[in-house]
Amino acid sequence: MLKGEQTDISLRIFIEETDRDPELHLLKQAILDNNRKQNPAAYRLYENDFKFSTGLLMIGDLILVPKTLREWIKQVAHGDHASAHKMMEIPEMVHWPAKKADLEKSKPTV
Repeated sequence: MLKGEQTDISLRIFIEETDRDPELHLLKQAILDNNRKQNPAAYRLYENDFKFSTGLLMIGDLILVPKTLREWIKQVAHGDHASAHKMMEIPEMVHWPAKKADLEKSKPTV
């Protein structure tokens, strides 16, 4: 289970949200059909590194994050609660297009 400041995210929820995400649904279908031409444009750069494992879409060892869960990842990355240090590892385990820019934009200003 992935834990964050606002909520806990189970593997089941991650898989369900992956299936609901239109881009990730297309990507999953392209992988299962072995048809790279179906890959959404934002993911074509990584098309040789995709895999589908235990209901999750992955690029190498990184889990692809559905749009609905990206805000949660950003909150975890910038959390200031007691377990924030441990939670900082989660963004290093996941990927989505423009992740680095999204994390930078959501970074709290000091």
